[in-house]
Amino acid sequence: MDQEGIYQSWLDLLGQYHNEIKSIADEHPNGTGSLVLSYIEILQADPDLAQYVIEEPDITIGQGESAIHYYQDPGNETYIRLCIRDLPGTYNRMVHNINDHDVGKLRTSEVIMVKPLEPTVWPIVASFRCKSCGFFQEIEQDKHTWTEPLECPKDQGGCGKRAGQTKFIFDVNKSVREDLQICWVQDPLEDLQQAQQC
Repeated sequence: MDQEGIYQSWLDLLGQYHNEIKSIADEHPNGTGSLVLSYIEILQADPDLAQYVIEEPDITIGQGESAIHYYQDPGNETYIRLCIRDLPGTYNRMVHNINDHDVGKLRTSEVIMVKPLEPTVWPIVASFRCKSCGFFQEIEQDKHTWTEPLECPKDQGGCGKRAGQTKFIFDVNKSVREDLQICWVQDPLEDLQQAQQC
């Protein structure tokens, strides 16, 4: 199934949640809300979509959030996150058992939070203004590396100056951001003791 197929599957499934989506948007105007769905409900309605939720969560949940936006009233800017709960136990992992096969997949773990860092907002699309000409450009960011413009693109309406010839000012208000919190976790002590005895 391609991304368009995933999006269409979400549209079909989320139609029954139209009133709930509208209610969440009304409660959080121009803010952030959450639509929480049970994995079991998704599995019963569309087994293929449920499998994509597990195997390709970033793409699948992203398409689900786009489908949620489809059901919002025009002009409503509430960002509604799609949260999935009730994953079957087969997708539960102890922290010390997580391996390469689990990376990028949707998994659950019961953990002890050892050291949480302060929550922060991380840009996923950063907007930069050229100090020389005022041209804005957007650069997609990942969670590991901060990328700034190398030049002001002349072919898109900028002045063509390179990074050494001008400065690029990060504009937090025009950037697309998401909440991010890094936490150090460990397995519960009783689970660690049982694992060591086996």
